[in-house]
Amino acid sequence: TTPAAAARASRKIFFDIGSNRGDVLRIFFEKHAPADSNAGGWRFGEENYNPSDFLVYGFEANPEHWRGLVELVARYSETALIVPLAVWNTSFQSMKLSIDDDTNGNSHNHWGASLLNRWGNKAVNTMTIDFASILSQLTTENDTVYMKFNIEGAEYHVLKSLKEKGLLCRIRVGWFYFHPRFTGPSGPVVSH
Repeated sequence: TTPAAAARASRKIFFDIGSNRGDVLRIFFEKHAPADSNAGGWRFGEENYNPSDFLVYGFEANPEHWRGLVELVARYSETALIVPLAVWNTSFQSMKLSIDDDTNGNSHNHWGASLLNRWGNKAVNTMTIDFASILSQLTTENDTVYMKFNIEGAEYHVLKSLKEKGLLCRIRVGWFYFHPRFTGPSGPVVSH
């Protein structure tokens, strides 16, 4: 820990990795799930928290959700930011993002978008961001970091990077959604 980091007061930071259409962010800010929520069972790790005490970062690669996410965080917080990039283990890599546009996906507002899994017929090019670098730059050991992590298979690559860089310990409370069906017989695979 550097003297500058040690001198900085502890902050509360919430990362919503894979924000989708914003259901978890709505639960975080409103403290209850919207009636049509895809994440109705999700709950924040503290009962008596004030959302305005947090810095909030939402990451979502699916452009179909960006406008709604920006409008959502604008209603609730001046300390929230939506990052329209795909969380990955490198930055500025152009990758195909497959969007779940089949009947089930459409009925759930395209609830899935993946760098690894190929759904339906819809794909867009997206840019990546190295989440380990973001976590290293935006947080210190003094911060209380909460993270919801749901990125449809890319979590294996990102978690490996966080572990290799010694950053997993910065996450105080985490909700991790794992998608083993997006991996090959020898572990996670990437297809472009």
